[in-house]
Amino acid sequence: MITRAIFKYAIDLDLNKNQELCSTIKKKTRVSKINGIFKVSKVTMLYVMLTEWYEHIGINPISYEDKDNLYFIHDSNHALNTMYDSLVGGDGSGKTQDDFLKYMFA
Repeated sequence: MITRAIFKYAIDLDLNKNQELCSTIKKKTRVSKINGIFKVSKVTMLYVMLTEWYEHIGINPISYEDKDNLYFIHDSNHALNTMYDSLVGGDGSGKTQDDFLKYMFA
């Protein structure tokens, strides 16, 4: 239940309705095909938690950032796709989510 409350702030964007954003991210990341994008607002607790978590594990999977949001993409990069799927998918069923939540609430 806590996971669902936290991760509801990771919004899976409709690619058809966000083509301009897709184009911008493709140019910035040099990715030819984006299969999914999720957005996290910088005013949410999830933003604070994710930035602290990524610093802790020593990675930066953020694909694009603007004034108000972070964007993570699902493309052909297996490592980033795994992070995307394990944090956003499954409402708490993944080991990465478990590790993330244990770190945050320790």
